[in-house]
Amino acid sequence: MNRQTLIINSVLWASTIIASAIVGAPSLLTTVLLPALAIMSLILTERKPNTQ
Repeated sequence: MNRQTLIINSVLWASTIIASAIVGAPSLLTTVLLPALAIMSLILTERKPNTQ
């Protein structure tokens, strides 16, 4: 994972946690939303093999 991707992921995670705290999201939504975002983050930042 390069530096730019790491910074982008950190900002997205921080904004998600802050937004759920500000909105007062129910615990069920938080326990579903945060793991879903974690899975998507792992999938999107997974290194893809070179096909060249």
